[in-house]
Amino acid sequence: MNFKMIANMPEWTVQEQFEKVQEEILELREAILIENNKKIMEEGLDVCQAVFTLFKVLNIDEEIQEGLKLHNKKLRRRKWRLEKIK
Repeated sequence: MNFKMIANMPEWTVQEQFEKVQEEILELREAILIENNKKIMEEGLDVCQAVFTLFKVLNIDEEIQEGLKLHNKKLRRRKWRLEKIK
């Protein structure tokens, strides 16, 4: 996965960025309701970006790689089969 973080973000507060996450989730829901796959992908990735930006606002972005490893371990304990994102 070649996901990039926003490097030049303004001084957003945690509340402002959390509201952005909620806004993006609503936009994803709308895209799903109209069954527009291109829009679903666009809005789904916007949700991911908003959450990763929230991590940055919370100053935990340096811990993302370790967090992903722990998350994957948790999924394996739950017997989920994982595959690489192509």
